[in-house]
Amino acid sequence: MVGATISGSSEVYQAAVSLVNKRIDAFVLVPDHIVDSAFDSVVKAARTRKIPIFMNDVERLKDGALVAYGYDYSISGVQAAHLVNRVVKGETIASIPFERYSKATFGINMEVAKEIGITVPPDLLSMATFVHKETKENRSPRRLALFLFSDNILLKTTADGVMDELKRSGLLDRYHIKMDLKNAQNDFTMAQAIVQDIVRQGYDYIITISTPALQATANGNRKIPHVFGAVTDPYRTGIAKNAREHIPNITGVATFQPVGPAINVMREIFPKAKRLGMIWNPAEANSEACTLRARDAAKKYDFELLEKTVTSTDEVKDALSALLNKEIDLFFTSGDSTVILAFETVAEILKKHRIPYFTNAPSDIEHGAFVSIGADYYEVGLETAKMAGRVISGEDPRGIPIREYVPEKMGINLSLAKLYGLTVPDTVLKKAVMVKR
Repeated sequence: MVGATISGSSEVYQAAVSLVNKRIDAFVLVPDHIVDSAFDSVVKAARTRKIPIFMNDVERLKDGALVAYGYDYSISGVQAAHLVNRVVKGETIASIPFERYSKATFGINMEVAKEIGITVPPDLLSMATFVHKETKENRSPRRLALFLFSDNILLKTTADGVMDELKRSGLLDRYHIKMDLKNAQNDFTMAQAIVQDIVRQGYDYIITISTPALQATANGNRKIPHVFGAVTDPYRTGIAKNAREHIPNITGVATFQPVGPAINVMREIFPKAKRLGMIWNPAEANSEACTLRARDAAKKYDFELLEKTVTSTDEVKDALSALLNKEIDLFFTSGDSTVILAFETVAEILKKHRIPYFTNAPSDIEHGAFVSIGADYYEVGLETAKMAGRVISGEDPRGIPIREYVPEKMGINLSLAKLYGLTVPDTVLKKAVMVKR
């Protein structure tokens, strides 16, 4: 047994080459996230001397392994769903024992066997639960990466719209495209690593959801066609001068938050309010763009805007405490991915202090916001997928103008209005398409 250690994905290829030079007879890869992110590097090194790869990740069998023996996690998901079903039907979680998933998949890639000159014994082949054979389709599949920056509800709603439209249109089947979901979990370093992996693996298309995902991908990719959605102001990120003049491989859907209308509604409902609090992350171009508009709108509607900046979600609670000490009357979040990840904590604290919370995502009223005026991000996702469809169908992103699209909706949480002891004016209530009572 000969091994090599690495500390990052960029070291995987050299480590694999060093093992090849030691005349190994086979690669055995145990589960390792870093190695998996650069699996194509191991394949590249192994192919120089026709060395077979054995591993546990059955999802990687088609990417160049000879044999995979491990768990099919889609089946594991089905098993988990059965447990959920029991809970939904009334069983208490305490009475349901843990289950161990044990159904293994044994797969053989006959295409790789042929390439490296290995004959698989018939008895071993008969034992395989999955055999990957050479076909026209699996020689040249297309791959699409759907890349979210975080798990916040706005981005997930947009992604739902994208996936539903791609499925409805039949594009994935028509062009034999496999879609992979990527999520940076609100971590810029992870976002950069994801982009490096997408480029290294040679994906055919990228759809990014959010401004940070757009920025990370634009910085790391200049060739793969890239369509963005759920982006407040793409021009501020530097990827475009205007709708028609943009980086050649990038186009997408710009959805500027309706900051002015939100602050206008604040004034309609609270004619005597004076101080408006706002927390934002200067590292986010989308947040900066919304904050600049908020400053202008606050002056126009006679509010004093009190701001606090943060660099991570962990800092949001302290920043909010500082604003509460300044006796703010209202609080506003607009276009900031960092703050929105602390949404429920912020909403609960503001509710305790009876300070109305305004945002720019209509669905936020279901989770603690008082009034939300913003785009319907499911519709934004549908529009983003339609633009991606044009690229998949053969149009060059260079010739597709950026689409400025804000399907505006307003939501109001009337149960919070009762808590605040106020009546929402009919002029405002009539504008709401979502009302939580």
